[in-house]
Amino acid sequence: MVQKIQQASPFGRLGESIGKGIEEQVPREIERHRLSSGLKSLGEQKNLTPFQQFSALSSIPGITPQMIQSGGDLLKQQARSQALSNMQTQQTPTKTEEFPSFNKTTTEQGAQYPSNTKGPLLEDIQQGYIPPTIEERDQIASQAYNSNPAYFSNDPQKAIDWADTKIAQEEKRDIAKQSQHKTLTAVQDNVVKRLTDQSNRLNAKIPADLYSTIEDKAILATKPRKEGGRGLTEQAAIKEYAKEMDDASRIFAKIPQIGNWEIIQRPANETVRTIKDVQQQMEKIDQTDNFAQELISKSKFSPPKAYSMAEPVYRVPELNRAVRSLPDLEPVHTLFESKIPPQVSVPKTLEIAPKLAQFVKDNPKASPLAIAYEIEKKGYDAQTWLQYLTDHAKELNLRQRQSDQTSTPMNVVPTMNDWWLSSFSGLE
Repeated sequence: MVQKIQQASPFGRLGESIGKGIEEQVPREIERHRLSSGLKSLGEQKNLTPFQQFSALSSIPGITPQMIQSGGDLLKQQARSQALSNMQTQQTPTKTEEFPSFNKTTTEQGAQYPSNTKGPLLEDIQQGYIPPTIEERDQIASQAYNSNPAYFSNDPQKAIDWADTKIAQEEKRDIAKQSQHKTLTAVQDNVVKRLTDQSNRLNAKIPADLYSTIEDKAILATKPRKEGGRGLTEQAAIKEYAKEMDDASRIFAKIPQIGNWEIIQRPANETVRTIKDVQQQMEKIDQTDNFAQELISKSKFSPPKAYSMAEPVYRVPELNRAVRSLPDLEPVHTLFESKIPPQVSVPKTLEIAPKLAQFVKDNPKASPLAIAYEIEKKGYDAQTWLQYLTDHAKELNLRQRQSDQTSTPMNVVPTMNDWWLSSFSGLE
């Protein structure tokens, strides 16, 4: 009898195959899940020592030797990175070994490094860098090591080597700064000499303080931009500031024209125009005070008259309006030998003085002597006005140039040049 063998269904074979696959896959998925959960849990744990982290990594189910080796390398990297971070932020981790202590035989200042980043003073540069003593070196190394032993691999000798390297670098930086200072000084000395030579060739004649100011500007211009200069070459600086010196000299050369005999030959409006032109040019170069001093010393004008031309009250419009609005008193009687102010002028001057003094306090362009000149023409007493400023100098907080004017001796008798200029120019 022939036995008929029935063939298995293809669906049955497929089911059997899938079943075997699932049987093999399920343990792997469970293993992967345990490995993933273990790594995640380890990553979330804080404040573990490197040894504790490595032990936890090794005990995770499903971990392989290759993964343990890679994880160990990552832990080493992390520990090194954390040590560097601690060194920079001056955090203090758990100390594993204390650096040998030393007796402190130096002051705190001697154990510190000068900070080049803050720009040491010129006298510090000239004095030079003084290296720490052995004891001071050891103190520096001790402080650095104890703040973060891991940075030095828990080896005190490495901290000492680090301190030696730091000291050597400071010495090199000091030598470089000394060289830089010498170079800059040589450039400045050359600028000063060449500017002096050029000034002599141009026969420039200007006040000493203005010459010093222009010289300083020329020196500064040759400094690098990062040091606040303009980075000009010496030649470019000499050309620019020698021209500025020459231009100023030409302005000062016009001053004698204001009060010399040629005034008789010029129309009155021409003289007035010259005075205003010189005043405006002096204003631009901030030399009105020197302008007035030149008028006093060389052209022999009285101080009030000189300042009324050099620093006129109209430079401050509000002050100018206040002076113009003052009521006229009995005019000052002028005899050949003296000025005789009317008796009413002193109390009236004290009445207006506080208001005018406020203008002097609030505005650097307000000239006490120019105000004195203008109010005297209205019959007020100039001496009383200046004395009021002197008596209240502290509360008014006068600027130096204003204070100097209040202490300037006044002419009892008008100078001949005051009368000469008023007569032939009509300038009052």
